Amino acid sequence: MVTSTAARRSGNPAKKAAATPRKVAVKKTADHKLPAADITINPEPKKKVSIDLIGERYLITPPKASLAVAITQGARNPDEAEEAFAKLQDWIDLAFGVKIAVKIRERLDDPKDDLDLDHIMKLMNALMELGGENPTT
Repeated sequence: MVTSTAARRSGNPAKKAAATPRKVAVKKTADHKLPAADITINPEPKKKVSIDLIGERYLITPPKASLAVAITQGARNPDEAEEAFAKLQDWIDLAFGVKIAVKIRERLDDPKDDLDLDHIMKLMNALMELGGENPTT
């Protein structure tokens, strides 16, 4: 089941209704057997990455590239800014872990700390390039 954080956080009933998971019934019958797979793609184990983020060192697990792509595309569209920001918060949680993510948010909110959202976006792009993904497509 996948629901967006924006929908869960939102008090908007329309967003909550849109986030309601749908169940799809798939019937398997004796007549409908799939042949053996011609191509099999297995996940690669996630590797931790050591980063220096504006003067502080962290060990992070890169989140899925699809989340970063959704964030970067949402950042370009003003109509999707709220949802993109919520996805960015999810990305920070996934990358840094919940405990460290709190510290990252504190740094982002601290006017004396140089860490800003553009640094997080650069980090996302760097991680996708490290993984062989192209964040701009």
